[in-house]
Order: sequence, then C-alpha cells, then structure tokens
Amino acid sequence: MKIKAVFAWGLATALTPTIALGFAPPSMHGAHGEGHDGRLLLPTGSVRVQPATSWTTPKAAGTRWTQFLQATPGTWRAQWDADTEIPTRIYGSGIHFEGATANASQAEAAAREVLNRHLALLAPGAAPADLVLVANDYDAASALRTVAFEVRYAGFEVLGAHLNVRIKKDRLFVLGSAGLPQASLELPRSRVRAATLERNALANTAGKDVRLYAPAAAPVILPLVHDDGRVSSHLVSEVVVHVAEPLGRWSVFVDVENGAEVARRQNLRFASGTLQMNAPERRPTDTRLDWDARDMNVSLGGQNTSTDGSGVVTWTGTDPISGTMTPLGSEVRVDNDAGARATFDFTVSDGGTAVWNDANDEEIDAQLNTFIHARVVKERARIIAPNNNWHADPVQATVNIGNSCNAFSDGTTINFFQSSRQCENTGRLADVVHHEYGHSFHAHVIIRGAGAFDGALSEGASDYIAATITNDPGMGRGFFRTNAPLRHIDPPNDEAVWPEDVGESHTTGLIFAGAMWDLRKQLIIDFGDEAAAVAHTDQLWHQALRRSRDIPSSYVEVLAADDDDGDLSNGTPNRCAINDAFGRHGLADVELVSVPIGKPVISEMLRVQLPVGESNNTCPGANIASVDLDWRVRGSNDGGAIPMVSTMLGYEEQIPSQTQGNVVQYRIEVTLDSGEKILLPDNAADPYYEYFIGEATEIYCTGFEVNDDPEGEGWTHALLAGEDREGADDWQFGPPMAAANSGDPQEAFSGNQVAGNDLGGGNYNGLYQPSKQNELRSPWINVSEFEVVRLQYRRWLNIEDGDFDQAEILANDEVVWANYATGNQGDTHHTDKEWRFHDVDVSDEIREGALQIAFRLQSDRGLEFGGWTLDDFCIVGYNTSPVPVCGNGQVEEGEACDDGNAASGDGCEADCSITQLPPACGDGNLDPGETCDDGNLISGDGCEMTCTPTIVDPGCQGADCNPVTDPNDELTQLDDTGCGCTATERADGASGWAALALLFGLVARRRRR
Repeated sequence: MKIKAVFAWGLATALTPTIALGFAPPSMHGAHGEGHDGRLLLPTGSVRVQPATSWTTPKAAGTRWTQFLQATPGTWRAQWDADTEIPTRIYGSGIHFEGATANASQAEAAAREVLNRHLALLAPGAAPADLVLVANDYDAASALRTVAFEVRYAGFEVLGAHLNVRIKKDRLFVLGSAGLPQASLELPRSRVRAATLERNALANTAGKDVRLYAPAAAPVILPLVHDDGRVSSHLVSEVVVHVAEPLGRWSVFVDVENGAEVARRQNLRFASGTLQMNAPERRPTDTRLDWDARDMNVSLGGQNTSTDGSGVVTWTGTDPISGTMTPLGSEVRVDNDAGARATFDFTVSDGGTAVWNDANDEEIDAQLNTFIHARVVKERARIIAPNNNWHADPVQATVNIGNSCNAFSDGTTINFFQSSRQCENTGRLADVVHHEYGHSFHAHVIIRGAGAFDGALSEGASDYIAATITNDPGMGRGFFRTNAPLRHIDPPNDEAVWPEDVGESHTTGLIFAGAMWDLRKQLIIDFGDEAAAVAHTDQLWHQALRRSRDIPSSYVEVLAADDDDGDLSNGTPNRCAINDAFGRHGLADVELVSVPIGKPVISEMLRVQLPVGESNNTCPGANIASVDLDWRVRGSNDGGAIPMVSTMLGYEEQIPSQTQGNVVQYRIEVTLDSGEKILLPDNAADPYYEYFIGEATEIYCTGFEVNDDPEGEGWTHALLAGEDREGADDWQFGPPMAAANSGDPQEAFSGNQVAGNDLGGGNYNGLYQPSKQNELRSPWINVSEFEVVRLQYRRWLNIEDGDFDQAEILANDEVVWANYATGNQGDTHHTDKEWRFHDVDVSDEIREGALQIAFRLQSDRGLEFGGWTLDDFCIVGYNTSPVPVCGNGQVEEGEACDDGNAASGDGCEADCSITQLPPACGDGNLDPGETCDDGNLISGDGCEMTCTPTIVDPGCQGADCNPVTDPNDELTQLDDTGCGCTATERADGASGWAALALLFGLVARRRRR
C-alpha cells in the first residue's frame, strides 16, 4: 500500500499547503526509478505494465486457431495476448479423459497430449521435450485438477513461460499459456564469473548500506515483452541486492556473457492510498475491545508457557500468580524495529482476567494490534485454504519501522511503519495488517507453472481480503486519521474498468477487487445465505490467485473454479453472477456478458443511429429495456430527450432541424432490464458528442502523417515549466503505441499517425510527467476571408480532474477550452475512451486575419494519465453573410461593380470599383453625351448609330393634321379634327418612350451589380 505522490495534493484539502508540499511518501528508488509494484525495470526503455488482452483472434494466429477448433470438438473461446498473439486462456466444452481427475499420471498424460498437439498455437517454437512438469495439483474444495509445465530452452528455465490445463469431472476444459514466441537467442560461448556479476549488480544500485542479499543464481532465460510489443530474450543470472535507505530488495538480472544489467525488480510489496479512512475496531480511535491473547508466549511464575487457543493459561494451585506477556506466539511473532519488544507484567487470579492495554503508547499499541489482527487474517486464510502448509509457520511481523505512511510484504513477512503528522502508525490499523498478509498469502498459494505473482492482481486481492473480513468495501479507514477509506473497492457509480483504469498497481488492483466484491454482493442475494455466499466468493478468490497470471486471466479461473461438470460451454452454476460482476469491470468475455453496442452515428439530416448486435447473453437482466437520445444546442436552452426507435440494426431517432452554423450536442442512455444504465459517450467530464451543422470551408487541415510533414509546416512544441529532463516535453508525431496504463488509443482516427503527449514506445511509458507544462503549437494560418472561424479536430484526451491537471486549447494565446474542473479537489477525470469530434469557435480571437492554435498540458506532482492525442486537425471557415469576393460576377455588399473577372480598364476595376471610360457608341453602356446606346450601330431602330434617338411620331401614322415640330412637345399637340390622331393614342405612344428609357436604366444597373 504505497502512497503515491498524488496524496501530497490530496492532503492540501485538509492541511496547509506547506505541509502538503512537504509531505513525500517513502521513496523506493533504485538506479532506475520506482519499482515498488514488482514490475521489471530496464536501464533503457520499458516493459509493458499489463498485457493488452482481447477476445478477438489476431490475424497472425487465425490459421493456428482454426486448426485447434477443427481438431477439438465442441465450443471453445479464447482470450488473446495482443502483443505475443498467443491465447492466454482457452476454455470451452472440454475433452474427456477417463480417470484424469483422480489419477495424477493420467492427468499428466492427457495434458501432454493436448499441449503437444497445439504447441504452435500455445508456445510457438517450443518442442514437447521443452515442457517440464512442475505441478499436478488436485484441489478438493473446487474438485479441480491443475497440471502445469514450465517451458525450457536448451535446458535453461525461461522465466514466466509456462503451459497448464484444468481438469474437472474427467474433462480437460481450460488451457492456459504464458508461452512466448521463441525469440532468437544465441547462447554465449563464455560467461563472466559470478563475483563479477555480483559486483556489477551492487555498483548499479543506488542508496545507503547497499549489500549483497543473495549471490548470483544459476543462469535462466529472461524474456521481455517491451511496451511496443517487441519480444526479446536474454541469458541472465539473478543477484539479489538489499538497500537500507531507501528501503529496497532488488533482484538484478545480469547478462552472464558481458556482465551488463538487463533488468531489475523490487521484491518488496508496499501499500498506498488516497485521502480516506474509519470503522469500529479497526483504528486507534474506534471502540476498543479486549481480545483473547491466543497462543501467546507467556512467562508464568518464572516458567515459560503459552496461552491456549482461547487465551487461557493454567497453573498449579489456586493462588493468584504473576507473569509477563510478550507479542510472540506459535501463530504470530512481532518484532519492534524501534527498540526492544514490548512486555507486560501482570497478576491474574483464578477465574480472573488480566488485560494488557497500552492504547496511549503508539509503539506498544502497534505491537499488540499487529499481533491480534495478523492472527485474525491468518485464521480466515486457513479456513479458505486449509491444506496450505504455509499456515503452519508463525507470521513474522515487524512494526515501528522508521518511516511513515506505508507498509509492505516481502512475500512472507509483513512490515509496518511509524506514524507521522499525516498518517497513522500502520501497525495500529487492522485493515493494513490484513492487506499486507494478503500479499504473503498470494505468494504462497500460487501453483507453479500455472499462476504468477502479478503486482496489480496482488494489490486487488489484498484489498479484497481486508474488505471481506471487515464486511466493508472501504479499505484502510484511519490511514489518514479520518473515517475515509484509503481505497474504496465499490465506489458508487464509479467502477474501475479494464483497461481504461489501468495505471499504478494499487489503482489497477481495484479492477479485480471490485469484480470480486460485486460478485460477493450478488451471490449473497442469489444464495439467500450470507455466510455461504461469502465463503463461496472467498473460495473463488483463492482459486483465482492460485492459477491467474494477471488480472485479465482471473475471469476464466473464477469460472473454472465455479464449474461443476468440466464443460464451460454450458456455463457454471453462478455464471450469470460472475459474468455480470466481471463484465462491469471489463474482464468478462464481451460476447457473453453484454449487448454488443456500437458507436453512435449521426447524419447530415441529424438522424442518430445506434448499432446493436445480437446478444449471446442468456442471463436475466442483460437485455435492453430502452434507449433514449438526449440532445441540446450548444450555448442555448433548446433540446430535450427522445426515446429511440428499435430497428433491424439497432436504434435510431431524428433530432429536430436546427439553424445552420449551430453545434448540436447529444448523448445516448441505454437502460438494461436489470436497471443498469450505459451512457454514450462514457466520459463524465465531457458527456456529450458534438456535430456541426452547415457547410464549412477547409482553410488548413493536417492528419499529422509523414507526407503532411507537421514540423516542416511549422508545428512546434516546447517545455514551458518544470524540470527539463528526457520526456519533459513529450509531444510526439507518429503512430500511437497504446501503452496499457495510459488509456490512449491503439490506432489513429485516420491514417497511421497522430500528435500527442508521450505516444509510448522506447523510453516512454505512455504517461505525461508530473510537475510539467508543455505545449504543441500550430503554424500561423491566414483566416482573413471568413467572419466565423472554427477549430474542428479529433481528440482522445486522458487527464486528471482540472482541479489538479489542466489541458487547454489556446487561440492566439487566449484560452478557448479547458478540461472540466470539479471545483472541490474532485476526481471527475477527463477520460476519453474513443475518438471524439470537438468543435471550438475561435472567431473572437482572430487578430489581423491570422490564427495560431496551441494545445497545452499542465500537470501537478502526482497521478498522471495519457494526456492529449490529436488527429485530423482542421481550421475551417463559415460565413453567415457572404464576404464580398471580387471577380465572382456578383455585385455584393461593398462592391460598385463585378464583371466576373479581375481585369482593369474595362470600366469595372480589379477591386470592383467603377472607372469612367470615354464614350463608346454601340458598347451597350449609356455613357455621358449619349442619348441612347442599344449595343449596336444600326440606325432606324429607334437609336441611331450616333447614339441619338430616331425622330418618330408615335401618335400618328401617315399625314398629321398638326405636324410635329418638337418631339418633346408632341404629347401636348392634340389633333381634334379627326385627321388620325387622338389624345389616347398619343398618350400610349408617349408611354412607349418611357418604357424605352426604363429599359436603358435596367441595363445599366445590371452591369453595376
């Protein structure tokens, strides 16, 4: 339970900033940084933290998997390691082998027959002779036989490589593999001396009082799965080095050929937590009980004896007798690291009671509390695993170690630290004692060649045993002297899910602990007998620890332990509860635990579709009861919730038509008939998808591909604040590596490359660094032709709550978007689990027609995530009223003319202003000095070739009684003698002239548009 640096920030809510900043958890650093969770550390680069598992068959393994299915009757499923492309677990109908459950020899023969037949699938490159039997275990509690083999190569043990099977009811129904593709390894012809290996291991280890703990061991092959998926192998010798300060016990793996360090691992198991704690009988301020001092060594009347299992001691006679107690016994032995072991002198009468109470003395109280609660957890473990011989030895505990806010197990002993201003003495906390014992229990129940000690699995297992003993999912109350739990394995509405919540080992462990606690709750309901349900869940927990190599493989192991006929294709007695509990945490076979729901799709007509596949889940409560579409217009009160309609392919519904230029936001709520709700998108910090309505014009776009050459186009990145060391400015261009603990994408949204913080691979672990500020900047972009400018891109962002870490988008150095901040030191982290479209209006920040975008990240001292990942970056323009475009043939606002070209000298200049040209009769333009211009030089048509009108008498035809002398006055000269002209006719004729003049006017205005 090691306290991560994040707690320094968490303490700031209750303590002064000075104390918060001054608080630092005990460092477990060696030459290569932290390794307190048992992971391998490399001098350069890193190994993957957790396996990337999938229920989808890798393409490269398709043929081998098909051959297995063809050769093995029945129904079979497989969980795959995405890096090695090897199935970690295969389970299904089972293969019958008569007598294999009861007879160990027949079980081994059956296992070898099946494994040898499919070595190309399970351990490519291995041969039957490479398999060495290491376990043939029959467990009466689960009626389950496990046969396990370690894989050798050229006679050397390959660390972690093993194959195993499960047999029940004479059916071989589960196959497990930690086989690795046989990487090319040329065995060295010569080796350096053991003394050289030991000297090099000591020289590469930093700290005080560094000394050899165990000499160089026999050579073994160390396979490494790097975080970029590569597999490499090395012939090494293990040298164990002890460091007094900072406390550590390191296994250093040294290359036997050249003496160089290949990797190292911290062997001590530590505990950590968050700002939480409390519960009666579990911390010093709770109600205190007088516990029976059972099986304790006692000096009575000068003679050494001990109490019995009820704390009773006997002597000769009936007189009162004096004696001395000490926290030593046949079940638990407590040492005091701060000085001599405590003792208590007492006098007891016949039938009376003597009570040792030193509640006000921290050092003594820690010894008594550890003695009591180590016995409590040991008895519970003995009930769960009665045949484990490890229980016969006393638990060795050490308290009052000169450090604070921590405790650890080294795989056998349990150890506890003194108190500080921030933290309670961990030896005085029942939950912490239970938790640390859980680590040691885990280490001693693993079936060799089948299970493995995984740090995150062990953290979750240890949290569970503490919680099941106290019947409280709030583990570690009192750690920070409050009732708040150190970790909560069943927080309301916040299940830890694989792989989204993979991170530091204690955080990752919550996934397994939460699944087991959810299973415990459901079985209590299903059984109707709480004691029986808890006992069964505890047993499934135990069986999972025996055979699981990591958290993902625990699901199949729990199913196998629960099974009653050696056939998993027909389910198990409690498969629905198991599938539901493990499914909530992302561990179950997805095709068997949930409705296959796809990602929503929205069309230009605002029709939203939710693809839904056919479910294989026959458990009650797993079907869709309803689907609702919740929509709104960003920045307004318009919106509402609409039930979606079921279709052949899923569900769909129409959002009402909206105004162009708006952004519609929407989310989907799926309700199962169990009452469980599924929200899309699954991100509490940004719970709505976005869709921009309207035709936007691309101004600048990039997908960060090689041919885009982002840096050549002017993209830059820099460290703005924090210590300048490798990876501090962690912006990269390239394919995403999807480090398991980062939550980052496994592939780009489009193409192959992205831009982002720490994409993984090489020396990078996928996480941004603590206490840093860095940013990525775009080139300057000309946006002068648009009145509305928007940033539209694809985002996959994972960052801590904005109260602690900040992700910002800046437009011309003004913040236009930031991740959600709870405002109360909260834990609403921004966790994208898919590529998200994001629209940001940057119009108000435009300066002189230019725009530059920056993506910035600021981190605090603890709890790091994957950070920004960006793709399909676009700056687009959108005009609500068109900006004049000279030369498009349309006279727009602000233009005097537009003749459809950019030429000058034709009366309409290149800037769409008018130039007065010399009169040109016949050009169709009514120029100064012209009475008419009909576009030609033909006379007799009303406009002469001199651009003057023809003299026509429009009112009379033939002889005039009153000859026209002035065309302009003709309308006033009426013929009233009946010679052929009438006033009406002359009026009509005059109207014809007016029409001609109007036509000229229209021609002129059309030209000037």
